[in-house]
Amino acid sequence: MRTTIHFATTTALIVLLAAHSVTAQTSSEVWRRFAEQAEVGTEHNVHLNDGHHFKATLVGVRDNAMLVQPKTRVPVPIQAVAYDDVVRLERTKPGIGA
Repeated sequence: MRTTIHFATTTALIVLLAAHSVTAQTSSEVWRRFAEQAEVGTEHNVHLNDGHHFKATLVGVRDNAMLVQPKTRVPVPIQAVAYDDVVRLERTKPGIGA
């Protein structure tokens, strides 16, 4: 009985860890494809895995990162954001007067 519980627990942990690594590998691919299909010059909300989030204009797309111009009060240089760092990326909807 104890061996069966041990085996079942070990199997469940292996399955969960495998599923987590597959999700981590595919999420960066998803963001890369999303950025490739988005039009350059569109504004997006970018959420990173370190908790930071900001609005930015998509400037370019590379194999390992997207180039964005953050919307800030004081202008900042164009930044490369690695797809692995992205948690959520969504296009902002133009508001009134946009």
